[in-house]
Amino acid sequence: MPVLYEHGVICGMTEARAQLERELADIDEQQSQLKNEVVELKRSLGNFEHAHRRHVQHLESKVSGLQTRNDELQQSTFWRMTGPLRWTVQHGRTATATLRSFPKRLPRGLALAHRVLAEDGWQGLAAEIGRRLRQPVHIDSRPAVEYEVDDHIRPLTLPASDDPEVSVIIPTYGQHELAYTCLKSLAEHPLPFGIEVLLIDDHAPESAADALASVDGLILICNTENLGFLRSCNRAAERARGRYLLLLNNDTLLLEGCLDALHRTFVEHQHVGAVGARLIYPDGRLQEAGGIVWRDGSAWNWGRGEDPEDPRFNYVREVDYCSAACLMVPTELFRELGGFDERYAPAYYEDTDLCLALRDRGYSVLYQPAATVVHFEGASHGTDESSGLKAYQVRNRDRFREKWAMRLQDHLENGVCPERERDRVDGPRVLWIEACMLTPDQDSGSLRTWRLLGILCRLGCKVTFMADNLENSQPYTRDLQAMGVEVQHAPYTRAIGDYLRREGAQFDLIVLCRHYIAIKYVDLVRQVAPSAQLLFDTVDLHYLRLRRQAALDASANTRKLAEETYREEISVAARADLTLVVSDVEREELAKELPSARVEVLSNVHDPVAICPPPEGRAGILFVGGFQHPPNIDAVEFYAREIWPLLRASHPEVRTFVIGSRMPGSLRRFGEEAGLDMLGYVDDLEPYLLGCRVSIAPLRYGAGVKGKVNQAMSYGLPLVATKVSMEGTGFSDDEDVLIADQPEAFAHAISSLCVDDALWRRLSESSRACVERTVSTAATTVRLRSLLQAS
Repeated sequence: MPVLYEHGVICGMTEARAQLERELADIDEQQSQLKNEVVELKRSLGNFEHAHRRHVQHLESKVSGLQTRNDELQQSTFWRMTGPLRWTVQHGRTATATLRSFPKRLPRGLALAHRVLAEDGWQGLAAEIGRRLRQPVHIDSRPAVEYEVDDHIRPLTLPASDDPEVSVIIPTYGQHELAYTCLKSLAEHPLPFGIEVLLIDDHAPESAADALASVDGLILICNTENLGFLRSCNRAAERARGRYLLLLNNDTLLLEGCLDALHRTFVEHQHVGAVGARLIYPDGRLQEAGGIVWRDGSAWNWGRGEDPEDPRFNYVREVDYCSAACLMVPTELFRELGGFDERYAPAYYEDTDLCLALRDRGYSVLYQPAATVVHFEGASHGTDESSGLKAYQVRNRDRFREKWAMRLQDHLENGVCPERERDRVDGPRVLWIEACMLTPDQDSGSLRTWRLLGILCRLGCKVTFMADNLENSQPYTRDLQAMGVEVQHAPYTRAIGDYLRREGAQFDLIVLCRHYIAIKYVDLVRQVAPSAQLLFDTVDLHYLRLRRQAALDASANTRKLAEETYREEISVAARADLTLVVSDVEREELAKELPSARVEVLSNVHDPVAICPPPEGRAGILFVGGFQHPPNIDAVEFYAREIWPLLRASHPEVRTFVIGSRMPGSLRRFGEEAGLDMLGYVDDLEPYLLGCRVSIAPLRYGAGVKGKVNQAMSYGLPLVATKVSMEGTGFSDDEDVLIADQPEAFAHAISSLCVDDALWRRLSESSRACVERTVSTAATTVRLRSLLQAS
């Protein structure tokens, strides 16, 4: 453009025209080159897709052949005869691995045995040995790690806020390298909120002010006499300005994300009084995953010496207490209680007492495994209980038992059933077995189960989840654990059957999902957990959906599969104490087929949004559905083939967004050729739910209640749907949604919502009200509580 300006303004129009023609010629040449490149890319892509299809077909053929060969092998006489040999080899490998790890494990085991013996006596040691013998063998393959104390104090700047969210309180008595290591760990990782760090020098011979003079941002409190840990914490808490106190030993090292995870727990969980961290030894072994208090007042560090990655130690759970080596408490609540009870001065049992006092007021004390702290235990006060400060541990145990004797009557004797006592819950213990890991961002069935598990946790249940394939997929496992769900997975559990035989008797309620999972375990559950209530969650009635599909595609194979599925679903429902379905239609269907079965409805869970954007400014039509579910594929094809052309004739500018996980390539190409926006999986669905004008559900067959229906209505997004899509919802045509089965009527309903703002607003308001009344968290909680009480 500068050259064109020069020729036009300075040299005249003729030169400018000539320069413009030269530039246009250059652009034409570049466009020609780009067209050639596009043609070449399309050709290459076509070759790649062809080769990819052939490769996939080859792999599918190999898998089919291998499956057939595997089936033949497992049914052969040779396979049955060599069973004992395979068992010997497998257990021999485990024994060999155990022996190889023995030199490394022996010193740790002896040290642990000595510690248990010192703290819990011979009875506690025997109980610990028995518990470990009952656990499945798992060889810890984690790389060796050794955290160390810094041996030099260097310049350091701590984060210091004038308006802190958290006040970190660290009592110290000499050993300044330990305190420096702790302070350094606070400074190394950025935080989303402000903190202040109060370090209390408990009248040590060498002043902390001198030793830590190179540390900036530190609030130093110097005691004029030695007060001990308890009184030092109470004194610092009086000066703290943060909303929360983090009580922290000076012989700790916080790993990344620790402080944020502790703080976040108060936001994500209700009525929390204190949150404690996962403590590990400097060599990476677990030191404490919350604590158990026994009837005699003695206490256990749960999980001591074990693998910190074991699922038993990796979910948020309510506990008797967490160690004040790293404990976060709301500041005002700590002050209301008067701080630590000074009957335990100078130290020991003050944290256990505080946690029971919080629980006595109705607050929960939670263990947060996402907050990991290295604790150089014994570096501050030693480990000998017969002398020094540690001697107060024995004295204060007696004082603690006297104070809480009545409350401790509900606790078990020392060492009895620690696997149950680790979870201080009032509700039933629930085991939920699904086909695979829940993916709530990808399919409606997962979202329903995910929200049901959350409600169970909030109702005070101890919930354990297992996928039949023992999958450990992130972030889903981690998010369930953060919600309070124990997720058992490989390699810590090797088979569902083994787990049921070992732990099944501890559960009050066992839920088996989907007929093809339930049929595998229903008899075993009855055998190993005869006292447990057995629930069969159909998710949807599979045989009903398959029968409808068979009527549509006239396939003999589909009919055969439908009848096989029918036999399995009816068989499991007949043996279950309760069968869950998602609609009244399915309950009536089962009542007809199996009158003796107890069947209840537990549908999807959705909450209406508080604010719904108006129709002005909205554009586009939205379809949402996971494409591992065949009815959704058929629905998109039906829409693209028969409804979409009619709609485009009257609204040529309108766009349709097709969103869903696992979209087949063939469907994507079909939709794109028809002019649809085939987006597939998207990370965030909300912009489409808040920005589109109409949602559609053009399903021609299926069963259950459709998640896409409830989800759209929860966002106040008016819906056009077929009758089968609305089955079991109880919502009315022209009042809550628009229902149409024929292509012409379906297209006309969409068109009406695209142009009629009054109709749009009426359906939007009605749909949110329907969701609140029928499938909201509040409504589902009432229903689920009732089911638990009746079980």
